[in-house]
Amino acid sequence: MEAALHNNERYSDIIFNDYGHTWESLRRVSHTAMRKYAKSDDLSKVVDEVVRETVDLIKNKHGLNKPFAPKLLVYNMVANIVGTIVFSQKFDIEQDELIKFKYCFTDFQSDLDEMMKYIMDIYTSHNDTYNRGVIRDFCDTLIMAKHEAVEQDKLTAPYLTDENLAASINDLLMGGVETSSTTFEWMLLFMAYHPKYQQKLRDEITREIGDKVPMVDDKPSEFILKN
Repeated sequence: MEAALHNNERYSDIIFNDYGHTWESLRRVSHTAMRKYAKSDDLSKVVDEVVRETVDLIKNKHGLNKPFAPKLLVYNMVANIVGTIVFSQKFDIEQDELIKFKYCFTDFQSDLDEMMKYIMDIYTSHNDTYNRGVIRDFCDTLIMAKHEAVEQDKLTAPYLTDENLAASINDLLMGGVETSSTTFEWMLLFMAYHPKYQQKLRDEITREIGDKVPMVDDKPSEFILKN
């Protein structure tokens, strides 16, 4: 049933699709678009801004040295990062769209057709305001790839329809937010139980990066894995 919501007479996505020309074309263009965005400074800036806002929210709402439930805060943080990357749009944990987003993606996935309409509306708005010289986010990168494929008469062009690209964006949101927020919660739990590793992580970040915003260029250092 869930696969039918993503692959039908209108939509074709990546996660639930069978291997074929459509799957291969969507996977290639999505992977290329994500790599381009990940290498830019925009990703690091988005992550830094959203994480700082989340930390400030925790301090202001719950205070210091007090227990609190991080689940919704972490989910909102990851949703904001992914939402900004994909659509240049942040979510609010009390916002109707985010409540529906979390409900559809984690609590009752048979209602994902509601999210497809929501994402399609945002994609259409991006498509209508697309400016080739200004790439605002991942959504624009996919739209640019679609135009280039059509202009260059690439074999992938017939498969890069607006509906298929919107379905692929839905895959990114569905697969990225829930898995990333769950992984982050486990990281918090691990460091809460093992303060020595928390301190080691803090010391290594301070030593190798300092106060600057972590960038993609810092990744090859792999300083956390050295010892």
